[in-house]
Amino acid sequence: NRSGNYNIWMVPVSGGSATQITRGAGPDHSMVISRDGSKFLYRQRQYIGHIWIAGTDGSDPHQITFEDASIVRVSFSPGGKEILFGFVQSVGYQEGSLVCSIDRDGKNRKQLTSGGESINNPITSPDSRWIIYGKHSLSNVTDSSMVYLIDTQNPGNPKLVGNGVPIRWIDEKTFVSFNDST
Repeated sequence: NRSGNYNIWMVPVSGGSATQITRGAGPDHSMVISRDGSKFLYRQRQYIGHIWIAGTDGSDPHQITFEDASIVRVSFSPGGKEILFGFVQSVGYQEGSLVCSIDRDGKNRKQLTSGGESINNPITSPDSRWIIYGKHSLSNVTDSSMVYLIDTQNPGNPKLVGNGVPIRWIDEKTFVSFNDST
């Protein structure tokens, strides 16, 4: 990832300087070289997802997000008017993620966290007042996740609650998180 993305580089068998072969968004994997050594195949892995909404009987399916991004942990707000989700705008492995909300019709999208970190499991409290989510820096591993709490009316000031990954709310004031760093 010398160029910021996981691309393919080549180094002579005798040693020396690396030469960058691919320059895309990456990450590039599974390289194979042709018999004559003139071509190679590789796979560029990208996770792209979109949020869709439909009736429980499958009626009226329609897409409400359109960016090329990975979407994680989609859920309705307790009142059912908004959708809460994690949003990962991928740039190779140099990705950061956000907690976002959007109306059911795909309008009024709000970014609730600042980005530049990796988030997991955003969950709205039963009274819609709070959101819990896990977060760790891009340079740390997932098991270093910390649980944060944000006020839905003032999301700019997340409060650190402790170590772990949030699992679910019990009631308006109590939630469960999982900590696997033992």
